[in-house]
Amino acid sequence: MAYDTRRDPPAPEPRPIVRRRWVPAMMAIAMAWPLALAVALTAAGHDADAGLLLMATLNAFPAIGKSPFARELIGTRASLQSYDEFERAALATATARAHVAMLLLLLVLTLAGAWAAANGVSVSPGPHLWLFWGITMLTLFATLPAFLAELAIPLPAPLEGDR
Repeated sequence: MAYDTRRDPPAPEPRPIVRRRWVPAMMAIAMAWPLALAVALTAAGHDADAGLLLMATLNAFPAIGKSPFARELIGTRASLQSYDEFERAALATATARAHVAMLLLLLVLTLAGAWAAANGVSVSPGPHLWLFWGITMLTLFATLPAFLAELAIPLPAPLEGDR
């Protein structure tokens, strides 16, 4: 019996992209406050408490869930097929730029730690602050590609009935 491609089920329609104007601002805030707080706590020599760790952990993933450019796990073959070629190109560019930004941030943090160790300055007062830095970096690594894609792809013009 020969295989008949006419009997294949039709490919499902991709989900329409719904863009919200407030999502990039929310993603920027979700990335900025943990980073600013981690730098401030490290500079002041204070350790992060359990409530702060819980807030940072709960902050890590809801922000990225609102972006249509992070609707599936980016990087798998099936998820990339749900985007058109323009969105795939924008996501690839945004992901590359996000990785460069994260690499530069890690380089700056490593150099700051090396400078602090060479000058006898305490780098981190306790393990909770190291955990807070880890959660902050996870938030940045997960959110930054979708955030840059949100900025790279312009919002469609509003329809006349939407005013």
